[in-house]
Amino acid sequence: MLLGSAPREQVRSGLVQHKRIPKPVPGRLDAPGITEAFAHRMMYSVAKDEYTARDFDAYQGLAYAVRDRLMERWFRT
Repeated sequence: MLLGSAPREQVRSGLVQHKRIPKPVPGRLDAPGITEAFAHRMMYSVAKDEYTARDFDAYQGLAYAVRDRLMERWFRT
């Protein structure tokens, strides 16, 4: 299936399965917001999917997603 062809992404184990990855909405701290940001960072910053990612890759993806939220708030102060 081509990237972007699915109406909604399926999230399993915190990684998006070869489907459209939405842009993260800045500032969303709820579970879906963090999950979207995590999936976005796994794809575009870590360059891994659920088949090739290891534990450290998932750690990096989550760290980037959390860092984005921290930086948004830091710049506002």
